[in-house]
Amino acid sequence: MDKLLATTFLNTIFGRIPDDQWISIFAIDRTANQSSRAAQKVLWSRVDEISELVERLAPLSPDHCIWYGVSSRRAKLDSGRGGTNDCALVPCLWADLDVTGPGHKSENLPPTEEAALGLLEAFPPPSFTVRTGGGLPPIWMLDEP
Repeated sequence: MDKLLATTFLNTIFGRIPDDQWISIFAIDRTANQSSRAAQKVLWSRVDEISELVERLAPLSPDHCIWYGVSSRRAKLDSGRGGTNDCALVPCLWADLDVTGPGHKSENLPPTEEAALGLLEAFPPPSFTVRTGGGLPPIWMLDEP
């Protein structure tokens, strides 16, 4: 994991969120039975502790699929991811733009990254696009969270 890149990314997404709110990060161990609770983790961090969060994520990155909850949360939850009532602010809009490959069962996905990016031509250009290894989710930063 490139810690500087991860820190920059999370600060870009959450940098305008009040410091007392929470970020939720989800991780599934790719080497374990993914349906077991032990394979699934939720890491929490206050918005003002992103650097510390990245340090906790770095050891997981080789064996885990890691993603983030786009909405900040009002409070750190004792268990689970939470639901709509736990969400506070949404700093960006995003699309789940997957590409055909071994990580996806669906067969009606774009066959290549180029084909996936072609689908975005009907929309305003995203603020940036992330290569996740299984897709290219575009992200549009909002003027105000």
